Amino acid sequence: MSTAVEPTAAERRKPPSYDLAAERAVLGALLNDPSKISRATAALTFESFYKPQHGEIFTAIVEAAEAGKPGGPACIAGILLDRGDLERIGNSIPFDLYREAEKIPGEVDYFIERVADRAAARGYEIAGVRIAQFASGPGVAPDDIAALAEKLIAEARPRRRQTEFVSIGELLEPGFDEIEARAEKPNGIPTGYPSLDKLLVGGFRSSAVYTIGAASGVGKTFALTDMARAISIEGKLKTLTISYEMKPLEIFDRVLSAETSVLYSRIRAGELDDRDWQRISARTGPIASAPMYLSAPVERTVRKARQIIDQYQDVHGKPDVVFFDHLHLMDSDRITRDDVAKVRAITNALKSFAMEYDIAVVMAAQLNKANHGRAEKKPDIGDLLGSSSVEQDSDAVVLIYRPEKYEKDSPRRGEADFIVAKNRAGEERSFVAAAQLHFARFADTGEIQ
Repeated sequence: MSTAVEPTAAERRKPPSYDLAAERAVLGALLNDPSKISRATAALTFESFYKPQHGEIFTAIVEAAEAGKPGGPACIAGILLDRGDLERIGNSIPFDLYREAEKIPGEVDYFIERVADRAAARGYEIAGVRIAQFASGPGVAPDDIAALAEKLIAEARPRRRQTEFVSIGELLEPGFDEIEARAEKPNGIPTGYPSLDKLLVGGFRSSAVYTIGAASGVGKTFALTDMARAISIEGKLKTLTISYEMKPLEIFDRVLSAETSVLYSRIRAGELDDRDWQRISARTGPIASAPMYLSAPVERTVRKARQIIDQYQDVHGKPDVVFFDHLHLMDSDRITRDDVAKVRAITNALKSFAMEYDIAVVMAAQLNKANHGRAEKKPDIGDLLGSSSVEQDSDAVVLIYRPEKYEKDSPRRGEADFIVAKNRAGEERSFVAAAQLHFARFADTGEIQ
């Protein structure tokens, strides 16, 4: 028979791991004076608030500031109303917080630090419970307990925004280390197309964004799959593909065809002969061991994409490259009827992902039909839907052009031009690839133009 353990005197004196009054004080101060938002975002995130409604109001305040909106209770109430959250949170809450702040003495910094400290305490408490539960299991090795404890404590540390500035002197040592390291490692991550690697001076780089643009049906998804295959199956580096267009099994069919040279149509129809199965068997090992991961979320928001990357990172560590297929099927976290504003919000977010996670981000993008009315059908960077923000946030833009899509009897049938229309790393040139779409792939011919 178990006996309840009485809490110690110290445990009875332990303060609760939240302070709702401090949370309200922070929100009220920000509603009264939006100029203080940068001080709050340096220490707090949505998760810092114990009460979810407070976290949602904080998120709305930050988004209003980033969008250049005036802030204040009426503005924030409007944002929550547009989301359909105001009634659930409380119609008068933003106004109540605003009025309360006028009666609160002291600087907002005290309350910001108070909320941050309580959030950290909650995180460590939860980590401690999980560690204790794991350690009490039968046959658990001490090394496993230590590994889990290290992981959970690291996760529990409050997520604070990084300092927005650094002195040039602080960069001397890491800068020299990076220069020396470049001589000992590849300049970038090989893309699967050697010609593109040459133009990008080594391939994809962390903290950079790459756009692969093409008209519908030209093959941008094939290109993304080629890249993911090369990076993960051949290069053994970690990739994560977030697809809004295909389910994982559909992508698997394409990978299988491209890797084995078994006709894609036969795989899709399930009409495989012994020779096909032999080819598949020969490539099963490399495919099975590849750190290539796929996700096809129903929710298409930027917020959901971040959750997927965080979940991946918790389990597998930092991905080397994250692919998005494709940009124009994503939704921004902000409700807007302006397509240009929506694309801008998404590309800004993906650029932030690349910088924050220190990864390469590769996004497929749709082209408009402007080239249909031109004598020269080759696309240019202005043909990208939402081209200004896509171009601005991309370190390189590659456009795919297949002449046979516009001229059925083209002498270049079966070929594709990969046009590097923007390139911060090198030249803006193009290369020719064989469009082996019957095998769900493009093959670099090595011809750079």
